[in-house]
Amino acid sequence: MSLKEFIKKLTEELNEFFKDLKFRCIADYKDSAIVLLQETEYGHRRILINFILRYDYVRIVISMGVRFDEVEYLFHQASEFSDRSAENTTTIGCSLTRFAKEVEEITISRDEKDKEIENVAAKVQNHYGDYIQSFFQKYDNLEIINKELNQDLEKVSNIKFNLALRAKTSIVIASLLKDENYKNIIEFYRGKLEKLADGFYLPNFEKLVTVLENRKD
Repeated sequence: MSLKEFIKKLTEELNEFFKDLKFRCIADYKDSAIVLLQETEYGHRRILINFILRYDYVRIVISMGVRFDEVEYLFHQASEFSDRSAENTTTIGCSLTRFAKEVEEITISRDEKDKEIENVAAKVQNHYGDYIQSFFQKYDNLEIINKELNQDLEKVSNIKFNLALRAKTSIVIASLLKDENYKNIIEFYRGKLEKLADGFYLPNFEKLVTVLENRKD
């Protein structure tokens, strides 16, 4: 069984479970992935399942993301993303194994994929009930995300690991919530980005600061 056939069959199997939870299951053959989307009043929730071929096995990497449309709209006023890509970005995200360190990554034999469809589907469903649902419930509002990103700026965050992206997302959320430390948050990340990659990301950050300063509530 080819990887494409495996993804197709697994998508069909997962759809039987996730359709009742209002998730759309989409097979992405180009990127060897399955995308599960659940629309929310503020944007969407996303489960991404990536399939990575190795010599004699397949790694199956599950991650979760949450999109807040109002955050992403402002974020992309100062980004290099295409319009199409901007429509699909998530505000925060995390791999399942980073969120729940006790979870082991799923691997299957490269030559016996046809025997693993039901087993993999069952594991994904169990992970949803045990961990993924908890992730979505935890990060269901901007106040919680703001607290995680902006209360301790030096602390590494699993939900926004990339520093340049975290800097921009953090100031957008702080601006929307009128965080009293908003100016300090800007100065903190300004200092960080001045030193990162010889200041490569700083102009884009400053452009976003200007966008936020000119924003009307």
